[in-house]
Amino acid sequence: MPLWLCTLVSLPSSLRAECPVTATGVCTPGVEETIVITESESIEYEADGHTVTTTTTTDTTTVTVTNEDSGDVLNGDNNFVSSNKEGDMDIDWGGQGPANMPSGGNCYALGTDKCAQITGSGNSTSSMGVSGMGTTFINTVDISELDIENGGRTNYTIKVDKRDAQDRIYMHITGKNGNTSVFNGTDILSESGVASGFQEYSGGFDFSGTITTLIIEVGGRDINLAIGPLFDDVTVNVLYNVVNTIVTQSITSVEMWIAYGGSTETEVIDIV
Repeated sequence: MPLWLCTLVSLPSSLRAECPVTATGVCTPGVEETIVITESESIEYEADGHTVTTTTTTDTTTVTVTNEDSGDVLNGDNNFVSSNKEGDMDIDWGGQGPANMPSGGNCYALGTDKCAQITGSGNSTSSMGVSGMGTTFINTVDISELDIENGGRTNYTIKVDKRDAQDRIYMHITGKNGNTSVFNGTDILSESGVASGFQEYSGGFDFSGTITTLIIEVGGRDINLAIGPLFDDVTVNVLYNVVNTIVTQSITSVEMWIAYGGSTETEVIDIV
């Protein structure tokens, strides 16, 4: 009758990839290797001895984490948006409330090409849930082709010229997985009462899991109905984690025969 024995050995990895399944934000790239060794032993008894068979199974799991960059999703050359939805603000994105698209000297420090101007004085809540809104510019971008499944970060830049200190302007980004909201982030770029003038702003929002769509909303108020907040050159990049897992297995077997000892009596041989 065979007898079975089994032992399990787990070896720690030498390199760590810091990216758990529920990671939020950009993970530390690297390689994580986990080795699990399982040894089993069987003994087969026979009349004159027994056979010991040792089987060693080695399972190696290698997890590689890298960071990818979508590039500017508001640049038409990257094929996420059409020319009328680019971040150079040559064309109105559409949205809520009144707006203007001046050019030349009317864009002040933003340059002579076209820019976007917030002209609404209302004080309501935007479609993205941001209060203190009179005008919004809204852009919905399909990024499903990136196959983002392991979290990351959405970064933005925007140039703003706020000529009236009483006005306000904000940047909001919503990330969705299908119809499910994954993250909502709002940065108040310049609040009412701040004489910010011309500024270049940058920021971002961490997220976890899967996103397929970004909804970008730039909004604010022209409180004194003079020169509303102006903005131009909006960029949005998605930095996201890519996790690849490879599992390999090897099996080796070793057999050893052990004979039973014979009689201890001495045999006498006659020599003729």
